[in-house]
Amino acid sequence: MRFTRRWRPPGLAGSMSFALALFTAATACPAAQGVALQAGSYDSVDSVGVQWLLPVWYRAEWKNWRIASHPELQLNLLRSHSDKAAQAGAFATFRISPIRTGVYPYLEAGLGLNLFSEEKLGRRNLSTHFQFGELIGVGVAWGGRAGGKGETSVGVRLSHYSNAGLKQPNHGIEVFQLTVSHRF
Repeated sequence: MRFTRRWRPPGLAGSMSFALALFTAATACPAAQGVALQAGSYDSVDSVGVQWLLPVWYRAEWKNWRIASHPELQLNLLRSHSDKAAQAGAFATFRISPIRTGVYPYLEAGLGLNLFSEEKLGRRNLSTHFQFGELIGVGVAWGGRAGGKGETSVGVRLSHYSNAGLKQPNHGIEVFQLTVSHRF
């Protein structure tokens, strides 16, 4: 007997349960891990998601600037018209900021690998469940050490998901999101 039921993205209760599990895991870990909530809309695609920010694994300083990199895991629920999809991804994110205390601006960029629950979302045909991801963002952060315990940040991100031409058609998806994060 073959199981043919299609997977459907979780509703609000499932998303909130996942966010609570990430929050609990992040607060129980001794390293400066964190969580981020993100939501936005762009080109008829609405999104809401949660991220698990893993500890900074690279940090360098040059003159008055700091560059740091950390891995992050994310889960987003996407909707376009009546279509819904879930996206799960792993990103390597790089953040550059001035070396200062108090409130400071940052610029971030990242590359990642993603899986989508659906190959079509609204008018976009992704052709594959596997997608590459790129992101760029700006924001402000404060509290704690940059990328360390106690840091809180608010920013905006533009993410692009595409199969990089592995299969046609390759319409891709862009998502513009407001993101709020805190490291524990």
